[in-house]
Amino acid sequence: MCPIQTLPSELILDIFQLAVDPPEDSEFYIEGLRAALVLSHVCAQWRRLAHTTPQLWTLQSFPVEIVKPNDSGDARKISMDATKVCLDRSGSLPIAVDLGGLSQDAAAPFLKELICHSHRWRTLSLSTDSISALTEIPPGGLNILESVDLPLLGESTADPLPSKLTTFLGAPRLRSVELEAQHLPFLPMPWSQLTHLTLTGHHSPQPCLDTLILCPQLVVAELEMMGWPHSDSPPASDIGTVTLPHLEKLGLNLQIMTEGEHLMPLLRLLNLPALNTLILDLDDDAEYFSWSLLDFTQFQLRSPHIERIDLISCNPDSDDLEILLLYAVGLKHLKLIDCPNCINDSLFVGLLYDASDPVHLAPKLETLVVESTDSDFDEDNLDVMIRSRWWTDDELHDMPEPPAVARWKRLQFGMGDQHFSSYFIEHIVEHCRAQGLNIQGYFPERWD
Repeated sequence: MCPIQTLPSELILDIFQLAVDPPEDSEFYIEGLRAALVLSHVCAQWRRLAHTTPQLWTLQSFPVEIVKPNDSGDARKISMDATKVCLDRSGSLPIAVDLGGLSQDAAAPFLKELICHSHRWRTLSLSTDSISALTEIPPGGLNILESVDLPLLGESTADPLPSKLTTFLGAPRLRSVELEAQHLPFLPMPWSQLTHLTLTGHHSPQPCLDTLILCPQLVVAELEMMGWPHSDSPPASDIGTVTLPHLEKLGLNLQIMTEGEHLMPLLRLLNLPALNTLILDLDDDAEYFSWSLLDFTQFQLRSPHIERIDLISCNPDSDDLEILLLYAVGLKHLKLIDCPNCINDSLFVGLLYDASDPVHLAPKLETLVVESTDSDFDEDNLDVMIRSRWWTDDELHDMPEPPAVARWKRLQFGMGDQHFSSYFIEHIVEHCRAQGLNIQGYFPERWD
């Protein structure tokens, strides 16, 4: 008898699973299926083990892709035969369904087959072109569905989504939804039970606000929308402040086309007491953006637990940023991308730690990422600021009392045309790195 035949079935199945799981960077999803098929043809014992082990046939997603698309735009290659085999042999295990990149005609035959297994869907990605087919799902057919992604294949959809499609209302575990904001008025969703919401497409902000009001359980919200014209923004006194008590992460990507469109009317209406992460991205439209110090400060006061702020193309001036940092008492991570008006000496002087000073900006700040073009500052101020908040373990141990600010954990700089002296590169950057500080970035040397 071959020695491997003496191994217990449990150990053989462990070996099978290792063979079936493809490497993460594999370009061929079919590798896992091919391995399962090869193993099942070795002998009768292995065929029985393979065919009665559903885990071997539950692949990354369904339908089964022979080759996934590459960066050159090659179309997905998927197999109906392989899909049927895996659906049959994977038993009742939950599956991920991904038809998001397929046209309605290409998706139709696979969707027809997959709908028979809708009670097993855990996640669904489906182009809005094909969404009408979901009316074929029987009541209770989405009992374990947790996540839905409804992308567009093109810039727009010719027909609106069917407003009578109530399929998702019967998904008691659905918690995460991603869709185009233009579909909000048409597609019924169990908004009140969602914890993750992503709206794409840079459409009117009013439907986004209306939807947020319907989602009191949200933990993460990521919204792409147009700027809110001041003239159209509802006063807080008219609708009251919208409180989302569980929201921990808010990402706003705004497309601001004129000087009359802004972000602040939305922030003015939000009360987010649990907010931990705020990401504001103006999509390279900072030239039209007007920062309202009063609105943002009041927003911070209503969100006292923010630990991370990313500002991308928002471009407050140095005074605005100083006030932001003054009220950011719990801030640990700050990222400033393409904000040249506030990346100057004032930023680094403001962050300088002086033990004799009773007030310190962002006392818990540990990570600072600054990337911009056309910034102008004195490297000496950056030098002093870095060293004022950096100590080795031994230096901290020898202090009579802990400093009033956190020490740096990570610094990253990309200053565009800014050049640095050899002294700064050798005695600050390299020296701090040698001491254990994670300091990264582009430091071109200045020729003195």
